Amino acid sequence: MVIKSLEEITKSPPSVTLNEIKGVSPEAMSKCNVDWRVVGQFCATQAYNCHISRNQNGVVDWSELGKEIYRRLQVLMADDDDELAEMRIRANAIVFCGVNPSESVLNPSVVESWFFSKLPGSMEQVRQMAMDIDDAASPAFLTLRRLKQRLSLIKGLVDQGVFAENDQLAKWLAVRDELP
Repeated sequence: MVIKSLEEITKSPPSVTLNEIKGVSPEAMSKCNVDWRVVGQFCATQAYNCHISRNQNGVVDWSELGKEIYRRLQVLMADDDDELAEMRIRANAIVFCGVNPSESVLNPSVVESWFFSKLPGSMEQVRQMAMDIDDAASPAFLTLRRLKQRLSLIKGLVDQGVFAENDQLAKWLAVRDELP
């Protein structure tokens, strides 16, 4: 792999880094002397900066790179935070550029599928779990906090009209205030 430092990544176009990353396994990527979470955050910041300067191609390019980094971190670490970070990058790109199902990072159905696949139970079960919480360190509490984080991400997209016609998401958003 050619990437050796964060400085090299910040000076390279995102498409070059993306191609380099795609050319190696997540395990090989992990052997580089780079904090990939910092790179993911850098990509999100660059996407935002491109949005501010009205550079939609830049938003998509940096978001694609950030998405790929977080996907690979999920393979290496199986961390829910990396998965949420990937979906935040997607959500922000959709808000910045609009929906475009032909661009992977701008396809809201990926975010919607992810949300529904991560539900810890039915609405009734989740409500009951929330009422039964008595310890902030319990696994149930942490599960419900993750759900609330995912609902916050979905709410941002609903507020932008991305999921305006989705009754199921609207029902889940109504549960959000009941969660710890």
